[in-house]
Amino acid sequence: MTANKDYSIQFATLATGIHRFRFSVNGYFFELMKNETITECDIQVAVTLNKQETMLLLDFSINGTVNLPCDRCSDYFDLIISGTNRLVVKEGSDYQEESEDVIVIPRNEHDLDLSQYIYEYILLLIPMKVEHPFDAAGNSQCNDDLLKLLENYQPKEKKEGDENTIDPRWEQLKGLK
Repeated sequence: MTANKDYSIQFATLATGIHRFRFSVNGYFFELMKNETITECDIQVAVTLNKQETMLLLDFSINGTVNLPCDRCSDYFDLIISGTNRLVVKEGSDYQEESEDVIVIPRNEHDLDLSQYIYEYILLLIPMKVEHPFDAAGNSQCNDDLLKLLENYQPKEKKEGDENTIDPRWEQLKGLK
């Protein structure tokens, strides 16, 4: 991906010390990142940059909503996300990633594109299983009509007389104990 100037910080001209930046993330950001799953969102990213002599300490604070389909009922809803991350940027001879939160950039770099890090940090805030939240009474906010339809297609529970009936193909395996 090419550098995105909307999410870059020109740190070379900054004085040593603390600096604050704000970035807004919307569906267009995810389109640029070639993510077709997220088309609507409203996310604010606050970055506190602590510039030191040979490194940058960046603290990310991410808050907002992402419009996603519920894994249970497929209706879209706004998932609230919130989290923090830290990125340490050191100066070196060439670019390398020392760990997931420590990178080395060449000494001749003057700006830092944060778009990939913002993208990854947002994705990490989205749970693996996305479901509608429960209301104050503890009831799911999923689409009731769709849940009733899905319930019709659930496997039926066995009746009392069905437990003794064994498929003849499996009956022969019982003697292998």
